[in-house]
Amino acid sequence: MKLWFQVIETRVSSVWNQSFNRLKLLETTGNDSLPLYILK
Repeated sequence: MKLWFQVIETRVSSVWNQSFNRLKLLETTGNDSLPLYILK
């Protein structure tokens, strides 16, 4: 059971990192309103 939670946690964190990197990429392109809109 503990291992199963670790697998889920790893997947969630990797997905979160990917989406976070996309937000950073959007910010660097100069479109500031879009990342803020997604976070709301």
